[in-house]
Formats: sequence, structure tokens, C-alpha cells
Amino acid sequence: MKKLGIIGLTTVSLLIPSSIGFAATNGVCTGNEVTCMQLPEKGEWIAEDEAYQFLHGIGVFHGYDNGMAELDQKTTRAQVAATLQRMFQLQIPEKATPHQDLAGHWAYDAIRAVHAAGWMVYEDGKFQPGKHITTQELAGILAKAAKLNTGDYASIWLPADTDYQDDLAAVLTEKLLPGTDDYTIEVTRGDLAISLYQLYHFMVKKEPGSVISALFSSLKVDQQDKSWKWSFDVENQSEAKQTVTFTSGLQYDYILYKDGEKIEQFSDGKQFIMIYQEKELAQGEELHFEGAFQNLEPGNYMLEVWLVAKGVPNVKKTVSFAVAQ
Repeated sequence: MKKLGIIGLTTVSLLIPSSIGFAATNGVCTGNEVTCMQLPEKGEWIAEDEAYQFLHGIGVFHGYDNGMAELDQKTTRAQVAATLQRMFQLQIPEKATPHQDLAGHWAYDAIRAVHAAGWMVYEDGKFQPGKHITTQELAGILAKAAKLNTGDYASIWLPADTDYQDDLAAVLTEKLLPGTDDYTIEVTRGDLAISLYQLYHFMVKKEPGSVISALFSSLKVDQQDKSWKWSFDVENQSEAKQTVTFTSGLQYDYILYKDGEKIEQFSDGKQFIMIYQEKELAQGEELHFEGAFQNLEPGNYMLEVWLVAKGVPNVKKTVSFAVAQ
């Protein structure tokens, strides 16, 4: 049951999980069990471009074809679906969505995934992938993704539609969304980057492994005479130290494909010593692996390399290259 209290309001309202008390973003609190907590203003949050660069580095944001982030552009439902699907590695369901407006859409698989997760389900049955997201709509999505029990959060009033009051109380309290004077306004890509940055770190603490790894990987293949040298780097792009745990001498693996068929896997036919190793990576530190293929036959190749470590999901990269006649 929610607690109620009295607060002198200016622009925002009274927020906090009911088991703790109340929090006000701006105002005067009264009552024996009421605790005031000042939510940070937007200027106290990470900058949009910094949040974007972090999320781009771990593969959540892809940017536009022109290489620009376009953080001032309004964000769409499809873009939100795509970023969430990447961040949480949501499984793409086999069955189609009930939406009739998605045929051939670039984010079709991501939309199916977030719809199946229950995060972006609309009463009218239409997804409308190109529709701009409002702040209050984003609040509802964030609350579901963060698995917040919105009934545990209390608020008296926020400048938003009635249906979103509980969602907003929850995400504002957990600092997944900066406060504003109007939650019905549309969200920019920069706004989305800040909220997803906050959501990422919230979920890392609440449910480790639920979001993609803070380890960013890169893979390159360079030809040197009749040798094709590859290099695979894994860098910690988060502020916190990351511990990479290996349980054998196999620290990475790869598969090489030629014209769509597997022709070689590094670990095939090999035995590796059972050994437990932990490597700590500070921000910006990386692991480096390399190798080379000799005298490849002409054809189209794809190399897939991944980190073989305990509890580290999705640290994998692929690159395609051609060998001429």
C-alpha cells in the first residue's frame, strides 16, 4: 500500500519507494515519515555525447550511415526497440508479431523481441515504428525493462498523463530519467542515450549479466603477402574495473568460413590445460589476441572470433574479407 504525504510543489512531485518514504525533486516536505531527497538536475547527469559514445562502444547505438550520432533528432519507437534488443540481447521469437505495419521494416526483429518481452505493447495493436517516443512513454518502457514494481512508488502529481504516473514515479526515483516540467514532450536521441546509460548501470548492479558486457571487442584482418593476419582486442569501456575469468588455457576461439561453409575452428582437435585465471581490466585496458592464416584459396571468407571467459556474454566479433585469384 502506498504512503501518502504533503509536499509543497513547484514543477515536479513527491517520489520514493513506499517502504522508504517520500522524495521530492523540488519542494518542502512535511510529516513524521517523510524523507526529502533531491533528484539531480539534468546538468548534473552525464553529457549526451559521453553517454552515446559509451553505448556506441558496446554496440547498443549504431549511429547513422553518415557516421553522425544526430543526438538532437527525435527518437522513434523503432530506434528504442533496436537499442533495447541489443542492450539486453533479447531473443528474437519465431512467431511473428500481431502488427500489420512492420513488413520489411529494418527493426522488425528487434520489435518482435521487445514486444514478446512485454516492454512495448500498445492497446491499439499498431506499433507505428516511425512514431516519436514521448518522455512518459519512455518511462513506461524503462520501468518494464528495469523490472520495477511501480506500485511500490508513491507520487502525488507529475505533469504527465494519468496512466504514466506510477511509471514516472518509479523511474525518476531510480534515476533512470531526468526530471522535467513536461513529460508529454518527445524524446531526442540524446535523451534516450542518457536514460539507457543510466539503465545499463542500474541493471549491472541489480542483475549482473542481464545487459551486454562492458567489454568492447574489435577485430581486424590485414593481408601481408600470402598471409592474412588477424587481431582481436577486448577493451573495458566502463568506468569500473572488469574482471575476466578464464577456466582453461583456451582464452579465445574462432571459426573461419569460406563461401558460407565452416573450414576451420581454432579449438577443434586441441586439448587445453585446466587452469583458473582472473585478469582485471581498468578503464581503457584491453586484452589482445592475434594469429594468421597462410596461403588461403581464392574466395569469400568470414572470420568469427570470441572471448572464452566465464560469465562474459556476447564478446564476439565477425569480419568478412575476400581472397582474390
